[in-house]
Amino acid sequence: MVRRRAPRPASQLTAAAAELSAKQREVFHALQAFPDGAQVAELSHKLGMHINTVRGHLDELIAQELVSRRQAHTVGRGRPSHIFTARVPRGSEVASEYIELVEMLTGMLADGDLEQAREIGQQWAAKSGHKGDVPEDLDEAAEGLVRLLRAMGFDPDMREDSVAETSREVGLRACPFIGPDGTLPDRTVGALHAGYIDGRAGELKVELKPFDRFNECGARITDPR
Repeated sequence: MVRRRAPRPASQLTAAAAELSAKQREVFHALQAFPDGAQVAELSHKLGMHINTVRGHLDELIAQELVSRRQAHTVGRGRPSHIFTARVPRGSEVASEYIELVEMLTGMLADGDLEQAREIGQQWAAKSGHKGDVPEDLDEAAEGLVRLLRAMGFDPDMREDSVAETSREVGLRACPFIGPDGTLPDRTVGALHAGYIDGRAGELKVELKPFDRFNECGARITDPR
C-alpha cells in the first residue's frame, strides 16, 4: 500500500516567509503580486533589479520551499523559460476568504441566534487548545487579551483611563469584518468572537462593547473571583 503524505502545513510556510532577509522578502512580496506566477524578466522589471540578482534570490526561495517553479509553455526552438509562483499568498487575500466564510456560516444560524453564536465561539476556544499559564493578576490577563486581539486583527490598545480594581478595558481600533465601504458585520459575527475571546480567558470574563467610543469598540476583562 502506498502511503501518502499530507500537504505541508500552511503555518510552516508562513513562519518561514517571516524569516527571510530583506532582499529575499522584497523579491518574494513582488512575486506574490503575480497569482499566476511570473518569469524572471517580469520580476526584474518590476523590482528594477538585474535579472541574475533576481534569479539568485529565486533559487534561494526555492531551496527554502517558499517558491515553486514550472516550465512555461513555449512555441518553437530555444531555451525553455520558467514561471515562478509564491507558495504563500498575501495575508490580505487569505483573510478576505476566511472572513467571507465566517460571515456565511454565522448567517446560517437560525434567526440570527446570538446565544448559539456565542456558544460556538466558546467551543472554538476550547478546540484551539491554547491553555497557557494562568495569569497571576488582572494586568497580566489584560496583556494576554491584547496579544490575542492583535493576532486576530483588531488593533487593540489598553485604555488607561478605564482601570478599575476588578476590571481592565481595551479599545479595538480596527475590525477585520467591517467592509472597505464601512459595512458593518452581522451581530452574530460579534457574538461568535465574544464567545471565543471569553472562552480563552479562563475564569476571567470578557465582554465586548460595540461602538462604545468614537471609531472604537471596547473589550472589558473582569475578575469575578
